[in-house]
Amino acid sequence: MAKVKFMVKTKGNPSQIYVRFYHSKDFDASCSSNFIINPKYWSNKQQKVKATMDNPFDANLNSKLDKLKERIIIQYNTSYNAGIEINTNWLKKTVANFHSQPLKNEDNKKFLLSSYFQEYVDKSKTKINPATGLILDNKTIAKYNSTLNLLKEFEEINETNLRFNSLDENFHASIINYLKNSKMLGSTTCNKHINIIKMVCRQAKTEQINVNPYVLSKDFYVKRDKTYDPYLNEIEILRIFELDFTKNERLDNARDWLIIGVWTGLRISDISRLTKLNISDNKIEITTSKTNARAIIPIHPNVKSILNKRNGEFPRKISDQKFNEYIKEIAENAEITDKIFGGKMIEVELNNKETVFRKVLDHYPKNELVTSHICRRSFATNHYGKIPNKTIMAITTHSSEVQFEKYLKQTQMEHVEKLEKLWSR
Repeated sequence: MAKVKFMVKTKGNPSQIYVRFYHSKDFDASCSSNFIINPKYWSNKQQKVKATMDNPFDANLNSKLDKLKERIIIQYNTSYNAGIEINTNWLKKTVANFHSQPLKNEDNKKFLLSSYFQEYVDKSKTKINPATGLILDNKTIAKYNSTLNLLKEFEEINETNLRFNSLDENFHASIINYLKNSKMLGSTTCNKHINIIKMVCRQAKTEQINVNPYVLSKDFYVKRDKTYDPYLNEIEILRIFELDFTKNERLDNARDWLIIGVWTGLRISDISRLTKLNISDNKIEITTSKTNARAIIPIHPNVKSILNKRNGEFPRKISDQKFNEYIKEIAENAEITDKIFGGKMIEVELNNKETVFRKVLDHYPKNELVTSHICRRSFATNHYGKIPNKTIMAITTHSSEVQFEKYLKQTQMEHVEKLEKLWSR
């Protein structure tokens, strides 16, 4: 039967606490546990710190030794099953991993978050997404890099190198304070960065890296603020559809894309890929770029009218930036200008005097809050309650009702008016 024992071999103060791991004649390995103690407070017989009144070493040291013992046994089961030789070097490495310290000449990326994270990003550039069978797209890699750069900035400001075993409640509070107050990021954006950190840590744990359990727990998150994203109701969509832009090709083109967007429920990344090859049997068929799901959407009469006007072709392609710029102007032409509460990207100055754009909540004319994502929100909201949720989700390719309901943006007053109409009937 394998055994783990702790002992102090010398009388000098301080002395190393050694660990011995042995199993009859199969193996017998010893090394320093990397814990030290005054020998007069140690009991070799009990293999732990003595319980005396004047003992400056509290019970935490005994607890840490228990955890080291548990780690050795767990790692033994894993290594033995994998055919790895159990010897002194194996024991030294197991102890080093427990303390999140590299052995001599060993790469410390297994212990430092940023170093490991950088390697994770580099490998991701050729990684296959198991859900889609495709290489991760550039947008996903850009998100990883954005989080990594924020972590590096955080380390530089705090003059520290984050270790996996130090990602505890204090790190949680510090990184949230940095993201929210120093970088002025909203809770939703903060949570995206937190989820990426958690994802990297989960991968590190699969590689037997000593990751602090807190960073993998349900407590490591950011509570999301309520969102105030607008949508276009059917009356507003009709007003936009009926605008006469015959003398303004720029707005006519963008308006047609907007109408296509609100009646297909597609993301802007998919709308911009549509061609007449996506039309079959009076339906639009496309494999979505984000989820690789197949979407089949009946062609709405407004969309049919646009295609007829353009001889079966979709409008001319424009960039996301230009689209967001033009549809604000279009909404203003449609007199969608009532002030509503929402978030608008405003230029702000950070603590380091850097100027950035951040979403600032306030009352703004509705046309100023119109962005490309309003297409998908409008589709989901305008059809909600009129047809089964499953039918809408089949079009929007939402995988769960929870995700779908995030897109529903009807106000409380609109719900009240629906109830009034129902009772009046």
